[in-house]
Amino acid sequence: MHLSKMAQYCHVNRETSKYLGRVKFNMSSNYEQSVLMNEYLSPRAMAIVGASRARDKFGNLACRELKTRGFHVFPVNPHENDICRGRCYHTINELGTLIHRMLIVLPPDVTRQLVRKLDPEFVSYVWMQNGAESSEAIQVCHSKGIKTIYGQCILMHAQPVRSYHLLHRWWSKLASNEIGHATASHCKGEI
Repeated sequence: MHLSKMAQYCHVNRETSKYLGRVKFNMSSNYEQSVLMNEYLSPRAMAIVGASRARDKFGNLACRELKTRGFHVFPVNPHENDICRGRCYHTINELGTLIHRMLIVLPPDVTRQLVRKLDPEFVSYVWMQNGAESSEAIQVCHSKGIKTIYGQCILMHAQPVRSYHLLHRWWSKLASNEIGHATASHCKGEI
């Protein structure tokens, strides 16, 4: 049976739900997210909006780690001229057509404002790092046709994965398999 037809019979239909505040929204299936993540990471180049010079901030860790893993990163921060020993762009407009993928490491309210201004002709993928996403920001991206990844840590998926991110990735896969098995047990009707 085709997967979408089978999903009609499933109580949870193999989607995971994420709660942000009081707003509930559905994340794509693990398979869809996996495909999007592979597409996003394949050119090994991205803008990092919210990059920081402060080494204790995730925007700095992401910049350093992704560069170490062989990615070409374009830090974006209106208050800095250089981050991670490279040029820092003050706005995403300075990037022009240079990059079509964007990692956002900003608070949810700032992410919401940013995605409203995005032009899908220049940005085709957005990865909202854990803690940067909001249901509204995700909906805005979807309405613009921008492929969106959320609820995932980029450092768990950008190869080569190492250190505690490798353990976290393994644990996440284990947990999602258990959720998948639990979901399948709630299916009704003939499959």
